[in-house]
Amino acid sequence: MSDGDIQSSAISALPDGETPFEYLSGCWKRLGAARSRMLKANYPKPDVEKMTTTLDSLKDLIISYSGLTLQDPSMFSEPPTG
Repeated sequence: MSDGDIQSSAISALPDGETPFEYLSGCWKRLGAARSRMLKANYPKPDVEKMTTTLDSLKDLIISYSGLTLQDPSMFSEPPTG
């Protein structure tokens, strides 16, 4: 599969009219909700530490990709308008 095929399939998976930045903003909100649910669930401390590490890694990726979309919006194709 070529990079163009991967990019096309990723863009087509976005809800109609949603930009990559809007998608990443939604990811940020879902990540916060997941963290909140995790903390309320009273998991064992080792499990919480593992989940926190994973959530922090995801947070770093979301920030990174959000920055890329702000620096160069043409880096990720925008969905067609209209």
